[in-house]
Order: sequence, then structure tokens, then C-alpha cells
Amino acid sequence: MEDNYKEMIKNIELVNIYLSKLNCIRTSDHKKLLQGINVNFNHNFELGELRGDNFDCKASFNVKGVKEDLEILEINAEFIATYHLENASNIDKELIDKFVKINLPLNVWPYGRELISSMTVRMGLPPLILSTYKIV
Repeated sequence: MEDNYKEMIKNIELVNIYLSKLNCIRTSDHKKLLQGINVNFNHNFELGELRGDNFDCKASFNVKGVKEDLEILEINAEFIATYHLENASNIDKELIDKFVKINLPLNVWPYGRELISSMTVRMGLPPLILSTYKIV
């Protein structure tokens, strides 16, 4: 399987990455913001649609800032990454799933990190910087 995966990786090309959804909410209670908040971060990467020689993947990012059970801020973003691969619909699904788990995050993570940092600044908050994505 490892050789098949390496061969597949050689033939995949990234066609496009775009922001498909974005929702931001921030409290107007300045006193709550000054007291500090707990930040919860979640992400999800999944395979979308296989279409002939192309396939889409979805990357979702969710940030919530909470203080004493009150939601102070929330950012929800979704990116779609489109890849080209000859006969993608005929490739073993296990190989595609491995790609989604390993390679998709490496391609999309910088977009999510930049968006979250920029949006927190635009919301009048200090920039929230996500760490690098690491596969261990």
C-alpha cells in the first residue's frame, strides 16, 4: 500500500483552495474581554465529492472563546480544497482517506491559521495564532 500511496502523491495536483463558509461572533461586553478568556479550538478534515479526475476535501475550523460559561467570541470557517488526480474515482478509497488525513491538513492549515489570526484582529482582539500542524 505504501508504494501505491507514494505513486498517488506524485500524481496529485492542488487545483484550488477557497473559503466556502465563515461566521464570526463577538460579544460587545468589553469588561468580559479584559478579564481573559478560555479558548477552545477544533478542526475537522474530510473527503468531499469524487468527480472523475477531481475530488474535493473540506477543512473546518472552529474557535470559541468562553468566560464563565459565556461565549465571548466564535469563529467558524470552512475551506474547500480541490485536487486533480487521473481516474480519482477509481483510486482505492483507503489511499484517498490517508491523503485526507495527512496531506490535506498540511495544504489547508496555513489558510485557517491566517484567517483566524486576521479575524480576531478585525474583531478588535489580539491576534490568535494557531501553532503549526504536526503529524506525529
